[in-house]
Amino acid sequence: MIGGDGINDESNKTAPPPYWFILISYYRWYMRPFSKKFCVGLVIAGIALNVLYWLAAETLHLCTGKFLLPSDFIFDYWKLPSMMIGFVMFLLFEKHHFSSKVVNWIAGSAFGVYLIHYHPVCHELWSTYLPVKNLIRLSHPILNGMACIAGIFLCCLLLDMARHVIFALTIDKHKGAFFDKLYAYAEKRKIMSILKATNTAITNL
Repeated sequence: MIGGDGINDESNKTAPPPYWFILISYYRWYMRPFSKKFCVGLVIAGIALNVLYWLAAETLHLCTGKFLLPSDFIFDYWKLPSMMIGFVMFLLFEKHHFSSKVVNWIAGSAFGVYLIHYHPVCHELWSTYLPVKNLIRLSHPILNGMACIAGIFLCCLLLDMARHVIFALTIDKHKGAFFDKLYAYAEKRKIMSILKATNTAITNL
């Protein structure tokens, strides 16, 4: 459905969501639910594909001194192994029902965090001062990467919480008041138009 090379363009941040939407919709409409065992197997298969590809690419680079760039090719978030892991993790967590005020509080800001961290200003800041690709090449790359991601998420979460407070004090303080006034004004204009038309008709008689 999405042709051309747009999906391969690093500047194209809107391409993956349609793929996820199509995948999830097809699964919900046309496929039988995956069992927990099958989901775990798919996660392991996705991780194995990533590891095997990385080992093969690194071995090829060490032996030939070439092909350095292709070693990272498969790790993009929209590539098959990554999407397979992410999709099946979604299905696994969907099977476990629990209630947590903390999780609900964070989940309420999850989409806001996503939008904030991809805003051009914020994206430029964290990609400049916290470049993940450079951090993971240092010692303890996994810990560095996790700390970097957690820091970015926390900062964006605080910004979204500030947005919630501002909205609560302004726009949401009187929910629907503006639209109620707008509707009342429109209705008043409508009634006045009807009365005016009626008076004109009576006058013409």
